[in-house]
Amino acid sequence: MRSRIDRSKVGVYCICMPERRHACETLFDTLGIDVEYTPLMLKVDVGQVRSSTAVSSSLTDGEVACYISHLNAYRAFLSTSQHIAIIFEDDNMMTGHYSHDRMGTIIEWALSQRDAFDVINISPCLSWNTGHVVCRIDKQTRVQRGYATCANAYIMSRRSANRMISMPSIHKPLDIQVQALEHTYEVHPRLFKQNPRTPSIVGNSPGMFTPWHTRTEYVYGCLFIHVMHVLFICAVVMASLLVGRYMYYM
Repeated sequence: MRSRIDRSKVGVYCICMPERRHACETLFDTLGIDVEYTPLMLKVDVGQVRSSTAVSSSLTDGEVACYISHLNAYRAFLSTSQHIAIIFEDDNMMTGHYSHDRMGTIIEWALSQRDAFDVINISPCLSWNTGHVVCRIDKQTRVQRGYATCANAYIMSRRSANRMISMPSIHKPLDIQVQALEHTYEVHPRLFKQNPRTPSIVGNSPGMFTPWHTRTEYVYGCLFIHVMHVLFICAVVMASLLVGRYMYYM
């Protein structure tokens, strides 16, 4: 069964390292989606970009390579007459909430709103689902203001693709820059998520998670959050016990 995608209106592009091509092809065969693989910028070639473009010195070569690779996908999209584009990185897996019908419904909604949004993240991470709900596409799918990071799967309008390409400098990681666009939204429950067994190596860099830029930072960051959460619960319980004991002896 193939997804309901009209390729005259919807472009599907994948930013993929050669060694990840087979994994991506397997995923897209399962999805029933025809995809165009766009040119990559590798980390080893970033030096020439830094010499000719205003690039923040705080960005790693991997982050710059990832950014340029996404710009290449935007250029491929803008060379067509398609209304919207779905951009994939090479580390996606379906969630339990994915279905061809739901994917088709979200795409149809995005087409109907193509002049009103910049980006719709269909694989939001680190958002904790706390944004303002803009609308409900159906009984299951909510669209909310975009506070998530990660740019491994998202829908982009022509307006935002032009805006990204016309920016005079590169001063933020790609996912942060995309998230900062004015009309950015995210879909819950999400359709895709990053596959922990096959992290993205686009730009010869680990899969980037923000506010942590490496997988190690992400793991330790999540561990720190969970530990602090447990300590907070313990503190609340201890305070309750102490108050209870105090009241008992009053």
